[in-house]
Amino acid sequence: MLDVARRVAQEREPNQPSPGGAASGAAPRSNLEIARSITLRPIAEIAAALGILDDELQPFGRHIAKIDSRRVWERVKDCPNGRYIDVTGITPTPLGEGKTLVTIGLSMALDTIGKRAIGTIRQPSLGPVFGIKGGAAGGGYSQVLPMEQLNLHLTGDNHAVALAHNLLAAVVDAHLAHGNALDLDPVSVTWPRVVDVNDRALRQIVIGLGGRENGQPRETRFDIAVASEVMAILSLSCDIFELRRRLGAITVGYTRDRRPVTAEDSPWTFRAERADGRAANAGLAALRGPVPRHPRNLAARRDGYLGGPVGVRTGRSAALRRACHLLDRAAQRRPGLCAGGTCRPSVGSVAGNVGGRGDGHP
Repeated sequence: MLDVARRVAQEREPNQPSPGGAASGAAPRSNLEIARSITLRPIAEIAAALGILDDELQPFGRHIAKIDSRRVWERVKDCPNGRYIDVTGITPTPLGEGKTLVTIGLSMALDTIGKRAIGTIRQPSLGPVFGIKGGAAGGGYSQVLPMEQLNLHLTGDNHAVALAHNLLAAVVDAHLAHGNALDLDPVSVTWPRVVDVNDRALRQIVIGLGGRENGQPRETRFDIAVASEVMAILSLSCDIFELRRRLGAITVGYTRDRRPVTAEDSPWTFRAERADGRAANAGLAALRGPVPRHPRNLAARRDGYLGGPVGVRTGRSAALRRACHLLDRAAQRRPGLCAGGTCRPSVGSVAGNVGGRGDGHP
């Protein structure tokens, strides 16, 4: 990668800005300034260059699209494997470790030397985006564009996950308030609520205050939305039927005699075509947006400087618990080289804070 950087630097015009910012003597440009200065290629053009067919692509504007990677996988699963490069980190800091930056920079470097590479990363959480980290799309000239959409809502899947999760939490409390036919122990309810921001006041709370009409008082908590079990299930499921089965198997708490209660056990007044009234069906309906394209999203990177495609899969914490995702597997078949995800790697890359204490201090 260093050789590629040297070659690019030698080929750049004398008055062309360096990757870090403006011309010599000027203040470096911010990530946002760099992102907004780049002309993006249409996502349909990028998808076509990867061999993705029109009926496998669902555009979200000009520069982002969802891919039906189940269909892509069925089409390319017999192709030979490309090389898989895994990028990880060892020294977490408040500002991150540089895993995304290295992943994007590495895939760009491979593109530059004539290799067909796809980077795969996770969808950012709004918690770090609005916290000290300020984003999770890489940085400088090694970032995913359009940066604002990626860091904020992208295609809205994180919000759909939060809705499905909180819908089940509401079902649990409604069940407690309407007779508790399952004999669910309020003290043993394990299903929290989620919100996609950092709000320390909600980490441990008491709900149900204000009288009988507001439910039964009990302690609970809020987690960050991307840490939801629903997010992990969405990432692990290969089709809508597996998604439905896994949603139904969620344990929401225990009865007074310590028997587990699942979402499949929880009655709910939700009705839809061929629905049986279970809470898991309501959660499945809430995930209507993320389901059709089972894998993740395809974001455009810039045109001109280096560039190339990036696959964006489910939210950040779910990536810690998921198996090899269809997006990674399909990407490994398609171009010959893939940087990111969790398939069996051919090469490993470790991003570290050399000489640091691991807490953001030198």
